[in-house]
Amino acid sequence: MKKLILILFSFIMITVAPLTAQQSCPADVILALARAGSACLNTGRDQACFGNGSVSANGFEGDVLFTQPGNIVEAEQINTLQIGGGSEYSAATVHIQGTLPAADQQSVVIFAFGTAQITNLAPPTNEILISATGTLNVRAQPNATAPILTQVGVRDSLTANGRLSDNSWLRVIVPQRGEPDLIGWVTQDVINVTGDVNTLTVIRDPETERYLHPFEVIEISTGADDAPCTGTPESGILLQTPNVTDQVTFTINGIVIHIAGTVFVQASNSAALEISVLAGEIVLEDGAYFPAGSLFRVGASARFEPFDAASLAALPINNLPARFRLPAPITEESYDAALIAYQARFVTPTPPPPNPTIEAACRRTVRFNTDLRAGAGTNYEIVNSLAAGAIIYPVIAAPDLNGDLWYQLPSSSWISVAYVEESGNCDPLPVTGRADAPSFNGLILETCESTNGPIRAGQSVTIEFVPPAYDNINDANNATRIDPGRIFIENRRIRPTVSAPVAIGSGRYIRTFSTTWTAESGTFRITGDRLTYTVICDIVVPVG
Repeated sequence: MKKLILILFSFIMITVAPLTAQQSCPADVILALARAGSACLNTGRDQACFGNGSVSANGFEGDVLFTQPGNIVEAEQINTLQIGGGSEYSAATVHIQGTLPAADQQSVVIFAFGTAQITNLAPPTNEILISATGTLNVRAQPNATAPILTQVGVRDSLTANGRLSDNSWLRVIVPQRGEPDLIGWVTQDVINVTGDVNTLTVIRDPETERYLHPFEVIEISTGADDAPCTGTPESGILLQTPNVTDQVTFTINGIVIHIAGTVFVQASNSAALEISVLAGEIVLEDGAYFPAGSLFRVGASARFEPFDAASLAALPINNLPARFRLPAPITEESYDAALIAYQARFVTPTPPPPNPTIEAACRRTVRFNTDLRAGAGTNYEIVNSLAAGAIIYPVIAAPDLNGDLWYQLPSSSWISVAYVEESGNCDPLPVTGRADAPSFNGLILETCESTNGPIRAGQSVTIEFVPPAYDNINDANNATRIDPGRIFIENRRIRPTVSAPVAIGSGRYIRTFSTTWTAESGTFRITGDRLTYTVICDIVVPVG
């Protein structure tokens, strides 16, 4: 009888032990993912963070960049990011700009977990600051006959990140509000340089050697079918762009992919790349379209393929900034509907027949690509530009020193009347011998753009910046207790006024840090600063 009891007890121990391990596995993984989210909460744009477990980051010179969870390093320093291989569940986060506009201050989030390796194929580039000594043409290629991409006004600053071997042309970045940055070339004839031009990378073939942001071109490998237990995810990489409409371009394992939304990426080797579209869409370079609910596999010949919802159910999507629900797997009917809606975004609607009444209305159109000036005359600095065909709505006219008329626009900038074509019934604008600047203006530090025309001496200027959003109302309310923020005008420190929290959706809040400054003539560096968030603007306020 005792022997039977002993055998029975041994059987219970054998069967219970694996069950206990099985029950602890999901909790351990969930705890590891929560730790990773907490450790990397303050990761900024173009930074990588050691989240949990075993994570290593090697630089392009072979140096080791991570030592412990919570470490944050600049993404451009990383050549290889390795996740996994230890006893704890591993995770790491990378926030990058990619092909997003620099001025928008948004990031693509890459969250790698389980076992994965990401190789960054965009080595770091040195940068120097340049400023225009006159109207500066930014051209598509480094030669005087290449198309002009844009023009930069006198004293405006740009960042240079490459050069020809003889230093005659420099490659520059021109930030564009709401659009990807322009990458172009400027000649050294009309610029001042801050720094050593010889530290810039020599571009041997400008047509093929394009500028890359960190992690814009990557090679990845991940585990697959390796979930530690039921209720936990397989190894892989979640990648989330700021929204589901504006595409961000990546090259992943040699394939150019335009991503808008959230995807889950796995690749046991370079030829086995699989991307499940969890929200939004991806579009390949050849135009192949994959909406939410579908799966892209390298070498697959099917027109569309649904993703495996069961294998994706445990993905740690709550570690991403934008919340969403996993969609149902794509069906033939839902794919056709999504494809039709996608294609409709690129169809130009048929214009309505001309209306004689509308045709008779006043219309003022810019004849040629032209510069806008800070005042009525070419003796004023260039503050912006307009493309041929743009419609303008001038408010007043004034003569320049030669007696030629200029129109003032609602933004306070000026355009020569000679560059404007009128059609329809246009009433003459009032002509003034003096056009005063408005009393008030604003300066947005994230874009370095004024809100009421060029800043003039004597104006009351509201300077403001908006740090990244807070994840909840408590963090937003407590923000000023942690760091009240600072605004510097040159070396003068100002404690800013802070707005009440403003909800922006998904339970997140922003607060605006601002101060008021009476503008003076001269050159000023204005800085907004809070914790690790810093924005800098260099502005010139002309005399008079």
